[in-house]
Amino acid sequence: MQKLKQPAIKGIQIHNQREKESQTNPDIDGGRSHLNYDLVNPSPIDYSEKINKMIEERVTTGKAIRKDAVKVASFLVTSDSEYFHNLSEKEEK
Repeated sequence: MQKLKQPAIKGIQIHNQREKESQTNPDIDGGRSHLNYDLVNPSPIDYSEKINKMIEERVTTGKAIRKDAVKVASFLVTSDSEYFHNLSEKEEK
């Protein structure tokens, strides 16, 4: 789990949606990026826009959101490749 504040949101969007070629992570195989998928959104989104809209719709305290507030928690779930080879695409998702 990684907590993200507003300044980090654009960076995680660029990373997750492969909007730019990574200069720092040689393990990313750009030829396989078409296999990536989002479990919630059917097409790429603007993370900041979506997050701010969700906060606006759901926060009912009447108080302003702090400028240094954590806005997103990013999670990575993984296993060894053998585990995933035995799953159908539906089971994997």
